[in-house]
Amino acid sequence: MRVLFFFLFSISLLFGATASQEYINELRAFLTSRTFTIAGIVYSYDFDRDGRIDYNDWIFQSAKGNRIYRLLGTTPSEQNAFGYAPVAGVNLAGKEPDGFFVFIDFPKDRDKRFSWIYLSLRDGCVYKLMGRTPENLFDYLRFGSKLCDPNLTFIVEDQEVAIVYKNIDLFETILDHEDTPGFSWRLYRHGDQLFVADGSAGLSVFDIVEPDNIELAYRIPLGGHQLYDIAIAGRYAYLANGKGGLYIVDLERRQASACSYLAGREVTRVSLHPSGRHLVAILDEKDLVVLDIKGDKLTNLRRIPTCSNPLDIHFCGNDLLVVDGCDGLILCDMSDPHNPIVKPLYFFIDPRGVTSYQGRYAIATRWEYANQIIIYDTQEGRPVHFDVGDRVHKGVVAGDRLYLLGESSFISIWDLGDDPMHPRFVQKIYLPYPATDLLVDPEECVAYVANGGNGVLVISIP
Repeated sequence: MRVLFFFLFSISLLFGATASQEYINELRAFLTSRTFTIAGIVYSYDFDRDGRIDYNDWIFQSAKGNRIYRLLGTTPSEQNAFGYAPVAGVNLAGKEPDGFFVFIDFPKDRDKRFSWIYLSLRDGCVYKLMGRTPENLFDYLRFGSKLCDPNLTFIVEDQEVAIVYKNIDLFETILDHEDTPGFSWRLYRHGDQLFVADGSAGLSVFDIVEPDNIELAYRIPLGGHQLYDIAIAGRYAYLANGKGGLYIVDLERRQASACSYLAGREVTRVSLHPSGRHLVAILDEKDLVVLDIKGDKLTNLRRIPTCSNPLDIHFCGNDLLVVDGCDGLILCDMSDPHNPIVKPLYFFIDPRGVTSYQGRYAIATRWEYANQIIIYDTQEGRPVHFDVGDRVHKGVVAGDRLYLLGESSFISIWDLGDDPMHPRFVQKIYLPYPATDLLVDPEECVAYVANGGNGVLVISIP
């Protein structure tokens, strides 16, 4: 009877609020893009000791201070939306919890009092609270015919919870995927191979002879540091291996060696000069340097006196675009890599990343104002602050389209062709988890996605 009463009670509370599919898509993208702190543990508790669980026979034990409250123990109000009533004399020792309450602060929720999820330990499901009924009972979001999202479950560790997909094959845009042992940060294409900077797992290389299919070719471990970036010239790959410095890989022999010339330096970004004979790197988050490439050796290091906090670099022909944490957008004319000409373009706060379009427009993303990109016309010296409606962290240009990687689990596509200073929104593609990098093959209508801890995806694009 106890199980039956629990089931009937659950159904009575989960009336099933409705929401648009857009809201549900955005909710999933938000939930799977970060970890959340557990606010409290929920227990069923037979206060009347009559052998059944009534509508208010629930306890919330706060994670901070372990205070105990009865849910719906008093009439809910504007100030007390859950009807919390402190209780004493309750012994929870040895009692199994029913689930967890987590405050998510979802941007699409107008009433933040109900921006919560309930994680059921009974069925492993994620329930989204939407409000309360006129009878002051909890009202949860309905997903089709179900009262919880059938595609999601959760993992709890050290009072933190991650929302994960049960099966990513449910995404129709995913053509193929391959998990990697590390955290995929960045992608680099060289011929019919895809190179993945796979965090502490080192370098992973995939064959992409068939564009919609990836097959692991080989892996090269690099000592357990964080591999962040890749550049390739001829038979050699140059790897920004974080605090491990810079590694050089002989792709024919599949052998890696540390570059002694940069021993002790932290390398986070590398980019190849169009000539293939020079490498630009960010060192120790403060120095922008250029080196000459001599096969498996790098020589003649020289600092480019432009920045105090370079964050991202991007070659646009012989021009090197730089976003600097202190100076905003900078252009370095690298026609002569031994004598770069430095030109500050536009100062703005909180720069993050940079890409370009048609050799003329620099497109920068931001940290604090992440829902805004800056498009700078280098010919007219004119900036536009363009609101894209979502928080994004990286832009990638392919053809006439700009692909913006969201802080949540999506990629938004924008058309630059008609008016590059005011892109036109085309479509949003949802992913299992946030993308850290993207390579687009417009001719094959596919894109390769570095999907962080989920490895690499191949997705179809319009």
